[in-house]
Amino acid sequence: GATGNTGPQGVTGVTGSTGPQGVTGASGNTGPQGVTGVTGSTGPQGNTGVTGEAATSRFSTIFASAGGAGRGTALPSTDSSGASSSINLLSFGRTSNNLNLTDGSTFTVPFASDNYQFFITFPQDVLVTGVGAVFNNFAAFTPVTGSDFRPYVALAIATPGTFNFTLIPESITYSTIGFSGGSTNPVSTILNGSTQNLSVPIQAGTVMAIVGGWSNLGTPQSLQQFIYMSGSIFFS
Repeated sequence: GATGNTGPQGVTGVTGSTGPQGVTGASGNTGPQGVTGVTGSTGPQGNTGVTGEAATSRFSTIFASAGGAGRGTALPSTDSSGASSSINLLSFGRTSNNLNLTDGSTFTVPFASDNYQFFITFPQDVLVTGVGAVFNNFAAFTPVTGSDFRPYVALAIATPGTFNFTLIPESITYSTIGFSGGSTNPVSTILNGSTQNLSVPIQAGTVMAIVGGWSNLGTPQSLQQFIYMSGSIFFS
């Protein structure tokens, strides 16, 4: 026969157990940045750092043999063995008369004589740290074959209360190469020389002089030759 009417809904059954958690969904977009918080208190001061090195003062004294009135070129000499035998004091554009060099290292400047008073002194202790020089000959000359004539400059210091000077050996600065032996050296052949990394202490008040001379490092021969000498002494 025909299907009967649907009966009334039965009573809801008991809730079953919770199923397993589903897969985590995709992260949402980052939200806007929040307001900046209040600045915290200043932390304690750190320890004092190590003290740095003291500043060093450096300066130079220049010299040149050529100048205006008075003698310009130097005229030093060597003896027959080639050793330096006479020197000239150099200043800021003038040169002294010749002074004899004794034992290759000492000389005396005469008192109360013009064209010799070219001295330097400092109010505090200093260090000589370098010497630079440029040389060029006043006239052409031809040394003997095998000779090696080299001009030099140096610092000399006086015994206190005197004008008795001694060359400072470390400061003696020769030209890097010598004038050619056995051939003519033309007028104004230019040679250079330098000495670096010196550490020669000079006490405050010491009387100093800059000198120029000749030496022959090769076959013995005497020489007296006009030459221009210029350069600088570096101090700290």
